[in-house]
Amino acid sequence: MERPIIRAKKEPATEGGTVNPFELDLNTLEMINDVPGVIMSHMTPSVENIPVFIMMAVNIILGFMLYTNVAEIQKRDGKDPYPLFIHCVLIVWDTLCTIMMWILMFRYHFFWLWTLFGILEPIWVWGEVKSIQAHIKTDRHEELGRFVRGGDITEKQAWGYVAIMITIAAAFWLSVSFVLGGFYNASLCVTWPWTNFLFPWLCWEHWHSRAARTGTSLGNSMKVQLTIFIQITISWLPGTWFVLMMPFLQNPVFYLVGFASSALAFVNLMKVRKLPKPESAAAQVVAE
Repeated sequence: MERPIIRAKKEPATEGGTVNPFELDLNTLEMINDVPGVIMSHMTPSVENIPVFIMMAVNIILGFMLYTNVAEIQKRDGKDPYPLFIHCVLIVWDTLCTIMMWILMFRYHFFWLWTLFGILEPIWVWGEVKSIQAHIKTDRHEELGRFVRGGDITEKQAWGYVAIMITIAAAFWLSVSFVLGGFYNASLCVTWPWTNFLFPWLCWEHWHSRAARTGTSLGNSMKVQLTIFIQITISWLPGTWFVLMMPFLQNPVFYLVGFASSALAFVNLMKVRKLPKPESAAAQVVAE
């Protein structure tokens, strides 16, 4: 099946004689129809592209910190800082992205970016697998208990819910990929920054209810929230990696969603800052 071609009007939409800023112009839509070409032109090693490479390195480091933070919180509190659903959403994205990177790697003769992320993406997949396994062992009652009578959910039942969530996530990401031109058009690269925007929106209720129940920062930390806030903010600010690598992202909708996501991440950060640490709360109870 051929990928759909996104077409644009020759003239941007106008309202009252003025250009509508939310209408993608012809140049932008032409770039979206050749995402690999756009990315490779901005990621070719050259002096002028050095800032792009620096911002890419920062993004990669923070991306791995999202998983090292999970391991630290699991070790400290025996809890996962993120809800199970976001792990299911991201393991599908990372798996599909791995396949896409390998396709692009061979299609474009081992261009260094596709090759690099063809190696890195499976590591993120492994991180999600370990996170889901740990989550089912330690957090299944907290998050999935409401779906079974008595709240006592078995690991087998929990894996069944994981399978359902992964199926839903797969249907979503494959649909988005098709609309954006499929793997040959590096479709998931367009969604890359949006996966970072997901964290505060999919996690805030989980964090809020856990904090209300425990009265502490159990299963959470300033480091987790600060990593998320920085990762989101450098996903949309002008001059950062995604924006430099994919200029077609430079539109009001992208900036608006990015700003709103950073704002919510900052609110979450401030809420955690006010919560006592689990060990501090326990020590206070003992003292009383």
